[in-house]
Amino acid sequence: MVQVVNPLEIRVNLLGENHEKTADAWNELGVSLYNLREYDIAIENYNKALGILETTSKKEDIADIYNNLGLAYDKKQEFETSQEYYNKALSIFLELFGETHLKVSDTYLHLGNLYKNMEKYRDAIKFYNQGLDIRKKLLDPMDPSLAKVEHMIALSYYSLEEYDEAKVHFESSLEIRRKKFGEHHQDVGESYHSIANTLKSKGEDHESIPYYLKAIYSYENSMGLENVSVGDVYFELANSYFMEEEFTTALNYYEKSLKLREMLLGEDHEDTVR
Repeated sequence: MVQVVNPLEIRVNLLGENHEKTADAWNELGVSLYNLREYDIAIENYNKALGILETTSKKEDIADIYNNLGLAYDKKQEFETSQEYYNKALSIFLELFGETHLKVSDTYLHLGNLYKNMEKYRDAIKFYNQGLDIRKKLLDPMDPSLAKVEHMIALSYYSLEEYDEAKVHFESSLEIRRKKFGEHHQDVGESYHSIANTLKSKGEDHESIPYYLKAIYSYENSMGLENVSVGDVYFELANSYFMEEEFTTALNYYEKSLKLREMLLGEDHEDTVR
C-alpha cells in the first residue's frame, strides 16, 4: 500500500515546530485552504505561521501573513478585523520599503476591495487610486493589473451612480486591455460590456448597442458561444433594442438569451425565468 507523505509533517519532524520553514508550510497550507474557500481553517493555519514568525525578525513575511489574514476575514465579511490586519501589513511594508513598492500597492488595493465590499465607495476609490499611482511608477503602461484597478475604480463610481466618471475609467481599462490582448479576450469583452451598461444606465440605449455587440464578439471569440456571459449580454442588448422600439430585433436577442440560459442553467434557474 502506498503511504501518503505529509510535507508539513516532514518539516516539523526535520526542523521542529518553531522553524521558519515550518511557518512557511503553515502559511502555504493556509493559502491552499483559502483558495478552497475554507476560510476559518485557513485563518487557523495563518495564525500558526504567525505565532512562529513573530519570534523572528522576518518582518516582510509577517506582513505577508497579515495581508493573508485580511483577505480571509474580508471573505468572512468580518470587515473591521480585516481592516486591522491590512493596516498592520501596510505599516510594516511602508517601514521596510517606503511608499513606492508593489507590496504597498497591493495592500492599498486590498483596502480598496474591503471598502468596496462595505459599500463605502469613496474610501474604496481613494485606496484604489493610491495603489494605482504606485503601479504606474513601477510597471509597464500595458500591465494588465493597471487595467484591473481602473476597472475597479470604474465599478465604484458606477455604484455611486456617477456614470460619466465610471465611463472614463472603464475606457482607460479598455485601452490597456485592447493593446495588450487584442479584441479576442474576455477582459476586453468585460470592458465593452461595462461601458454598454454604463451608457444604458445614463439612458443612452442607442449608444450602448455597439458596445454590447462588441462585448458579444469578444466573449464569443475568447470563451465560445456557450457561455453565461454571452447570454447576459444578449439579454441586456435585447433590453436596449426594446427601449429603442426595435421590437423584432429585441425579440431575437431575448430568444437567444433564453435558449442559452436554458441550456447552461436549466429551465428553472432564476436567470432563465426572469
